[in-house]
Amino acid sequence: LADGAMFFAAPPGGYPGLQEIETAEEAIAFRDTPTSDVLKVVVILDKTHHASVKTFPALVRLADVLQGKAAFARVVHTYTPESDAALKELHVIYVPKLLIYNARTGEEVLRTVSPSPYDLQGLVMNAYEQVTGEPLDAETVAALSS
Repeated sequence: LADGAMFFAAPPGGYPGLQEIETAEEAIAFRDTPTSDVLKVVVILDKTHHASVKTFPALVRLADVLQGKAAFARVVHTYTPESDAALKELHVIYVPKLLIYNARTGEEVLRTVSPSPYDLQGLVMNAYEQVTGEPLDAETVAALSS
């Protein structure tokens, strides 16, 4: 129940470090605007998919802990023309989906079916190491593990 409440009812101002994408224009801006972050992580979820609701708390936690290292965005497929256009812009046919980009070059680093909450963290950590050549620092790993 708590996961569902978190997924469907964001607090005022949203979640720290997590951008909501609702349109194709927002998807383009998030993907294509260079930042000082190392990664850009886009998770495409479906409001009718149980795994999407279960994955969301892990996404919120990662977005909070990895601020300054990775920018996170969530697209919730709502079956509206705007939502469909955002997915089309990101070249997504099947939902849920995880996309990770190099934030500095825009290069796609990973595209996969949206993972379980446990796999999500590992995939983001691996992508960070792939882009930087070094693992996340011990303090960040400890924060993710707590």
